[in-house]
Amino acid sequence: MDLPANTIRAWVIGLLLCTIGSGVNMLFSMRNPSILVTTYVIQLVAYPIGKGWDLIMPNHEFKIGPLRFNLKPGNFNFKEHVIIVVMSNVRRSPLRLATSHR
Repeated sequence: MDLPANTIRAWVIGLLLCTIGSGVNMLFSMRNPSILVTTYVIQLVAYPIGKGWDLIMPNHEFKIGPLRFNLKPGNFNFKEHVIIVVMSNVRRSPLRLATSHR
């Protein structure tokens, strides 16, 4: 079974959740005790957002020069979900290094 993984849907949802998660973590890192949005939270939130994307977005293909992409390349699958979670793991690393107390 060939499931698409590198889709516009995975990139948009992943970058959106990474941006929101980083912003929330930075905002609440100054609070004591601090609140963190972990990768588990992103993982739990990403799945319903991906399924909602399936319901809302049209099945339409766009062309930009030689590139073609579809807003709905099929059902939201586990490969896209994994890419979103990997993005959120990479997002957490710089915060951990920047806020470490030595």
